[in-house]
Amino acid sequence: MLTKNSHRFRNSLVRYSRHIVPIILLILIEMSTKISSIKGADLKIYIIYYVFDIAYFYLVTLGYMPLIIYWFQKRRLLQDLFAALAIPIFGITLIFYSAGITYLLNGKASFHLDFETIQRSSMRGILISALAYAVAYARAKIKADKLTSQQQLYALQLENNILNLQTNPHLINNVLSYLSERIEGYSTGDSKAIILLSELTSDSLKPTDDQGKIAVKDDLGYILKYIELEALYREKEPFRNLKIDIKGSELLTIAPKLLLDPVVNLLKYGDFQNIEKQPFISISIKDNILYMETYNAKNLLTLNRGHYIGINNLKQRLKLNYPNKHQMQIEENELEYRLTLIIELC
Repeated sequence: MLTKNSHRFRNSLVRYSRHIVPIILLILIEMSTKISSIKGADLKIYIIYYVFDIAYFYLVTLGYMPLIIYWFQKRRLLQDLFAALAIPIFGITLIFYSAGITYLLNGKASFHLDFETIQRSSMRGILISALAYAVAYARAKIKADKLTSQQQLYALQLENNILNLQTNPHLINNVLSYLSERIEGYSTGDSKAIILLSELTSDSLKPTDDQGKIAVKDDLGYILKYIELEALYREKEPFRNLKIDIKGSELLTIAPKLLLDPVVNLLKYGDFQNIEKQPFISISIKDNILYMETYNAKNLLTLNRGHYIGINNLKQRLKLNYPNKHQMQIEENELEYRLTLIIELC
């Protein structure tokens, strides 16, 4: 236990020293020419203003700049302009901070707005803001590179898994076609189910583009076939409360079977006997943004089983394929389940 706590303390010390040591060195270097002539009272003032500088640097580095970089990641000019706003914000904040300090020390607030003060605060603001922008940008780049590396690793693992499990699709389709022909004379429904299974198998093995994606119309076609096959093997009418509106966006691409899990969950856990609260699925695309909504009253027979495995898989795939380009919201209680999904496709 002692060793474990010591290890944690050592790690914390190393982590914080990465911040503390550079700050101390910067202050010592900057004050090296003045430190011999500074009196005790003056030293306190220096410390007070260094506290402000350091606090402002971290607030901007960890708060303001990351938001600017995220919001305007595709608009570099706007990103630079809004980042530059940190300079006048520094100056204005410093004026009020200085007034507050003089009030605490002398009982009277004093606002220094002379040219020399404005010039010094401006230069200080430029230095701190530029450094904060550089650090925040570097952190964002490292985070993006790490995410890209994770995506590449995930893609490699996925490819290896597919290759490991893959059987010759021609053999599968030939066998299924043979079985369909043999069964057709006895049961057209079973024969159709085998044909659908053969088509789903073929669709699953179709090549993707260089980003590992397929056309939206193909992905929705897979879902429609799955719904029809599910109805056949359960011997019921196919799910009809499905609204699809992707006119003009059929060739947009999407990660394969990304929308399948919510559909599977609805068909598996939805209460189709509840006339007042019938399950529904809505999928539409507008301005290259895909909107999906599913709703179902919960089947009491499956109430203790959940949507969670499929949904957790969906969350992981969204994070890997559409970082910062998706929103997913789940509203759930004991009797109802609603999923809303928004994806920026390009």
